[in-house]
Amino acid sequence: MDTGEVNKQLKIATERARAHATDRRRRDAEATKAYETFLERVATPLMKQLASALKADGHGFTLFTPAGNPRLASDRQRDDFIELALERGETALGDTAPGETDLQVVGHVSHVRGSRTLTRTQPVHAENSAPGSLTDEQLLSFLLDALRPWIER
Repeated sequence: MDTGEVNKQLKIATERARAHATDRRRRDAEATKAYETFLERVATPLMKQLASALKADGHGFTLFTPAGNPRLASDRQRDDFIELALERGETALGDTAPGETDLQVVGHVSHVRGSRTLTRTQPVHAENSAPGSLTDEQLLSFLLDALRPWIER
């Protein structure tokens, strides 16, 4: 192949990559802002209500709210918890490059069973976990499903 053609194709690929990176940073900034709003208006109030309801029902859970990652933790076992986070998901939510995904709200669930700690990470809502689109009903559904190991006893 001609050296001039290789240089031309490299320049085109470099320009595309830079444009893509700029677009990804813009989408990430938008998702981060939407996630902060979601935490303030939906997640934290709902998780506080759920923690109170769990305590009233005899299940000791406390809500911890470190920046960006609210955690509903068992009062009995420190490794029993449900935590929300903003991470890259497994499926693209927008126009992305192959293998790349947009940020989405995921839940980390950790449950101790005997000497084993079972953990899983999954999107809060299967079809769309973009922070700006999640509703309190979708979050509550996720949390109740995640709480099943503790409340079925």
